[in-house]
Amino acid sequence: MVYCVETQKEVREVIRNILKSGGFSQKDIDSVPSLMEALDKKIPELILLDVDFPGESYIKILDDLKNSPVLWQIPVVLMSRKNDIRKLMLGFEHGADDFISEKTGALEFIARLEAILRRSPGRT
Repeated sequence: MVYCVETQKEVREVIRNILKSGGFSQKDIDSVPSLMEALDKKIPELILLDVDFPGESYIKILDDLKNSPVLWQIPVVLMSRKNDIRKLMLGFEHGADDFISEKTGALEFIARLEAILRRSPGRT
């Protein structure tokens, strides 16, 4: 299960189609409270996090995840429509595992996720 933290429904639908083509299932998350509620119920294999997420900073979300004794091992992949190198570098400094442009092709998108999951602790 991949949690897709993105406010734009259209973007989530595109990502769902890409993930489905790669054999992944997706849970849509459109707010920080929804993310925390979902994490209380089920730990995903991976989180896709929009860096342009309104409200709470993606850095705060990353810090909360990476400082949690339970959630720190979940791979987090940042997504953005823009290639803002400052946001990308800041995300990596705060524990992001990768960055995928929302313009990335479907095959590369899936290949990156599969590579991250192969390296994830506890993954068989």
